[in-house]
Amino acid sequence: MSEPLHPGSAAGNGAPILRLHGMQKSFGPLRVLAGIDLDVAPSEVVCLIGRSGSGKSTLLRCINFLDEPDAGLVSVAGIDMPAGERSAAHRKQLLELRKRVGMVFQNYNLFPHKTVLENLIEAPMVVKRLPRAAAQAIADELLAKVGLVDKRDVYPSKLSGGQAQRVAIARALAMQPQVMLFDEPTSALDPELTGEVLNVMRALARDGMTMVVVTHELGFAREVADRVIFMDDGAFVEQGPPNECLVAPRDPRTRLFLERFLNNGR
Repeated sequence: MSEPLHPGSAAGNGAPILRLHGMQKSFGPLRVLAGIDLDVAPSEVVCLIGRSGSGKSTLLRCINFLDEPDAGLVSVAGIDMPAGERSAAHRKQLLELRKRVGMVFQNYNLFPHKTVLENLIEAPMVVKRLPRAAAQAIADELLAKVGLVDKRDVYPSKLSGGQAQRVAIARALAMQPQVMLFDEPTSALDPELTGEVLNVMRALARDGMTMVVVTHELGFAREVADRVIFMDDGAFVEQGPPNECLVAPRDPRTRLFLERFLNNGR
């Protein structure tokens, strides 16, 4: 392939590849995001933790405008997207932003009527207008990367949960994004299948992929994250390296969350 699988890993100027400024989001009277500011460096892995309803998943969905922010600015690899615009130019910018951001959901979201290969080549052919042969070459390389070459012509209904999630990761990577978003990618999996998905994510981190991960897998966050952010009530309460935020948190809300989490056996 002439183009790297992970263009984001090549960025080396130290400027943020992902920047959020003043991001706000409410659903009716419920405030979900309370003015989030975030800079993520190229190749950085950021893990978001916090109780359910703290705004973590909404934050990810606002980055690629699956949920439209009420206010604020999203910038990804030089593409600036202010909230609230409705122009044709804005829609074009949104398409460019989404080319740069891959997202993996809790429940895979594979097309059930398409084979694994067809799932992977759909967006590159339709959105990026790659020839089928080029899209297939990328897909085959990614299936090898996630250990699923033998499932190339299988339909999603024949996959285990762990295999389906690895296909979902490969499908997101097929667009050659510069930033990957993971929304609790193992929460729908049995414990024995969680490891195979986390191993793929570990490999992406080693390869230099920029990642923002919503997770309850604190062991993974401790091992892989460059930065852990604890969210509560739509705001960042505490952030820092895993050995600080997870081992010796300063804020009492972070400490309480971790105590309850560990006491529940997670």
